[in-house]
Amino acid sequence: MNALNKDFTIKKYIELIKSIQKLKYNFVTMENFISNKLWNDDDFYCVLRHDIDKRINNSVITAKIENEFGIRSTYYARYVKKVYDVEKLKQIEALGHEIGFHYETLDKAKGDFDKALSIFEREISEIRKDFNIKTICMHGFPLTPWKNVDIWKKFDYRRFEIIGEPYLDVDYTKTAYFTDTGRSWDSATRVKDIIPKNNYNSKHSLNPYSTNELIKLISNKKPQHIIILTHPQRWNDNIFLWIYEYVYQNIKNIIKFVLIKHRNK
Repeated sequence: MNALNKDFTIKKYIELIKSIQKLKYNFVTMENFISNKLWNDDDFYCVLRHDIDKRINNSVITAKIENEFGIRSTYYARYVKKVYDVEKLKQIEALGHEIGFHYETLDKAKGDFDKALSIFEREISEIRKDFNIKTICMHGFPLTPWKNVDIWKKFDYRRFEIIGEPYLDVDYTKTAYFTDTGRSWDSATRVKDIIPKNNYNSKHSLNPYSTNELIKLISNKKPQHIIILTHPQRWNDNIFLWIYEYVYQNIKNIIKFVLIKHRNK
C-alpha cells in the first residue's frame, strides 16, 4: 500500500468531505434529517453520523475539521468511562454539532428488557444534565446475542422526548447509507449494523469497499440523500494507531465472519 495514500487517515477523511461538499450537498444533523423527513425533500442532503465507541480525542479532531468546512454533524457517545467525557463532548457541541446518546442498555442488562429500560432511563437522565438529547442510536457489540435497538419492540422511546433513532426512523428506500463498520465500506462484516433489505443501496448496487471507491461512487451516482457513519477512532494519521486499528479490525472481522456464517445457518 502506498504510504502516502493509506485509507482511514485524517487526510483521507478530509478528502471525503471535500468531495461531497464540492457536489453542493447540504450537511445536516440527524435531528434535522429525521424531524423534517428530509428524505422526501427535493434538495441534496448528507448526514455525517459518528459513533464514539472509544478514543474520544479522535472525535474532537474530526469535529474541528468539519467546523472548519462549515459542516454540522452528529456524534453519538456511549455512556461509559473514557468515552463520556463531558468537557470534550462540550467542545464538540460548541463547534455546532449534535450530541446524541449511543445506548447499549440491552447488552448491559444481559437481555433483560425491563432492566434495560431502567438503565436507559437512568443514563439518559444523567446525560441530560449536560446535553439536550433529541436523537439516540444503538451501539452494536457483535459478540453479544442481543441487538440494543430491539428494546423498542417492547417500549416507546418517545416517552423520553426522543424524536428519533436512525435505525427506526429513516426511510432507507430513499436514503443511501454508508458505514465504515468493519473498517471498510462494504456490507460483508456487518453483524448488527443492518438496515432493511429493500433499501436504496441494494436497488442501485451501491457497495464500495475503500474510501476512494466511496468518493468515486458518490461523485458518479450522486444519491440525493446520504447518511455516512464513521467511527472516528478508526481514522488516524498517527502510524502506530493506524497499524493498531488495521490489525485489530482484521482480527475482529475474522470473528465476525464466523458469527455471520453461524447465524445464517
